[in-house]
Amino acid sequence: MKLAAHRASRLAAALGGGLLLAIFILLNLPALRRIFASIKSVLRSVTRGDICFIATILAAVNLLVFIYAKNSSTIYYWDNARYWSVSRELAELWKNEGTKRLLEVVFDSVLTLDYNYLIILPAIVCVRLLGSSRYIFLSSIANFGYLPVCVLVWYMAKRYTKHRLIITTITLLFTPMLLYSVMIGFVDVGGDAFILAALLIRLGTDNDGRADRMLPAGVLLAAAVLMRRWYAFCALAFVLSLVTDCVKRKNVYPLISTVGGFAFTLLFFFQRLVSTKLLADYSSLYVAYKIGLDKDILLLFRYFGIIPLILFFAAGICLLFSKSQRCDAAFLMIWSVLCFCLFVRVQTHGQQHLLMYAPAFMCMIILVSGRLEANLHGSKQYTTALTAAGMSLIVSLSPFIPRIQPTSLQELKKPTMLPSFSWSPPKRSDAMTVVGLLRYLDSLGAKGLHVGLLASSFTLNQDMLLNSEASLSLPRVSDTPRSYLVYLPDVDQRDGWSDALFKCDILAVADPPQTHLGEENQAVVVLPAKDLLSGEGIGKAFRRLDKSFSLDGGVTVYIFEKTRELTDAECENLRERFRAAH
Repeated sequence: MKLAAHRASRLAAALGGGLLLAIFILLNLPALRRIFASIKSVLRSVTRGDICFIATILAAVNLLVFIYAKNSSTIYYWDNARYWSVSRELAELWKNEGTKRLLEVVFDSVLTLDYNYLIILPAIVCVRLLGSSRYIFLSSIANFGYLPVCVLVWYMAKRYTKHRLIITTITLLFTPMLLYSVMIGFVDVGGDAFILAALLIRLGTDNDGRADRMLPAGVLLAAAVLMRRWYAFCALAFVLSLVTDCVKRKNVYPLISTVGGFAFTLLFFFQRLVSTKLLADYSSLYVAYKIGLDKDILLLFRYFGIIPLILFFAAGICLLFSKSQRCDAAFLMIWSVLCFCLFVRVQTHGQQHLLMYAPAFMCMIILVSGRLEANLHGSKQYTTALTAAGMSLIVSLSPFIPRIQPTSLQELKKPTMLPSFSWSPPKRSDAMTVVGLLRYLDSLGAKGLHVGLLASSFTLNQDMLLNSEASLSLPRVSDTPRSYLVYLPDVDQRDGWSDALFKCDILAVADPPQTHLGEENQAVVVLPAKDLLSGEGIGKAFRRLDKSFSLDGGVTVYIFEKTRELTDAECENLRERFRAAH
């Protein structure tokens, strides 16, 4: 009886879920028909020049990626390497265990991991079919992440301006950080295509009172969040910005339909993601990554430039005087400001997080270009176009100017008028020394010793060690499983304390102690490192070996061998000092 009731309840739940999904699909159909009709209309008007233009962008982007990858000689780590490493691992899993197993792993990652694998499915395919080199990985980001953005920009330029090819070129040149993100391996750029598509729907939505207009936009926002969790800030800012539309247009349906599309997509298919990841208290977990508002502003200036940002808001203000585009301009500016304010409440931006501002930036350029085309004629239009083209070229070429590049956010001190990152392929003079350190530790691991690394900076960290050979296209000379490397926490608030340190037979320690968030946020690294280097505390149980490795920046890595077991008092003393630091 109980079994029958259980089966009946499961059947009822399945039927109810199926009914809800059917209703949702039916509600989306009218909007999707209009979207496809618009796309079809645009495709019908595609000229040979359009095809040649897009093909030229495709060829140019792939050539630039090849040159950058070919001339790079550095070691990738953390966000620059994580997805490259995972794409290689999952390509191997796909080869050995089949497509079904791969998809299971990818889907499970969406529900359980902060860095899920959905966004790198194209990279996995490319690595599986074409090889695991850095260039193949970067080209997958370029072709399946950046190029869709380029096509959407072209589509919008075709819709709002007469000179679509010129405006598309100017828009892309004004946002060089997008392509730069591709070059250094940030797959996050793929999320911008979904955000830009959602913005295009919003900008093309008429105030006709229909409830279904914005449903696809909500779905697209949800898709972006599924790709990279931090796009949730974009989605929330998008929804909040729609409130201004409700007030201005006296129509609440766009807001309701956007929220409905977004919420249904996530709650129907990914309830676990919402409950465990999206609703987590990241402001507490990432407090160590909250360095200061000044760094957020300086980072914006570094990758966009003061002048382009001023032009963005100036363009928005000009469009506020246009009755037909007032709401669009207000939406884009409010959305950008809200994205920034919401994000800095949680943490300081990383470079990849700045991608969330690019879609609004590009939309504003196209909208103001269309407005200028309509209002200017003859020589004025020509002069304005020439000025805009010249400015965009200066912005895109600015990163070619030789500058001393900061190695951390803490080193950002001065605002820059134009983008100040570097197009130069990265080169690291001590890269082979890092490889030598890894291979030496491999030899110790082959003896059955447990090895730990006390260093977490842009000069040395464990992820850097593990990616050193692959980054330099070097073969792995040891077949020793690298499970001998003990994972040690490196960020206090995020990771907390771990007794795993006490189980290490060998500790590699950087001198001076290496941190990327400051000693106040990484006592879990600094305290034991200082003990080892001074021979105090737990350092009394270790002896320094003769082997050492000299890295850039005056950093030396020493190898310490445990000579006896740590006492309970020594262990508790270190724990207590860590607790006292917080």
